[in-house]
Amino acid sequence: GNKGAAKAGQQMSNNEFDELLNQLNKATSDKVATNAVSSKKDHKKERKEKLAAIKRENQAAEEQHAKNKQQIQQFMEMLRRQQFAQGDHLDTPTTKKETDLYEDDNHMVASVGMQGWRKGMEDAHIAKLKGDDDEAIYAVFDGHSGAEVAKFA
Repeated sequence: GNKGAAKAGQQMSNNEFDELLNQLNKATSDKVATNAVSSKKDHKKERKEKLAAIKRENQAAEEQHAKNKQQIQQFMEMLRRQQFAQGDHLDTPTTKKETDLYEDDNHMVASVGMQGWRKGMEDAHIAKLKGDDDEAIYAVFDGHSGAEVAKFA
């Protein structure tokens, strides 16, 4: 009889243990699931915050770019008005190009000049070749101070 009662008590302990184990598993499972959901929510919130920060940075960069572009346009317009006020510019640019080609046995040099907005061509160039010798000189003189300066150089 004692063996039967002991076995029944042990069986009860096993059943209680199994029930306790089931409850523990359920509680742990619920906690893990809650943590997973919470972790996903935190991760999603973190990603949204990072994306919002990137968008703010991009918007600030775009605004700065637009501001810089506007300043450049204003500066260019100011220069254009100043140049035309000096009276040494045309209403439309002269786009005809003058091309020269120089060559000998050792060299081939080309130059292209365009008058642009100025009333006259202000630039000059030189190309001196020496036939069989390897020496040559090529130069462009930008006439910022007028054609006379470029020709003198």
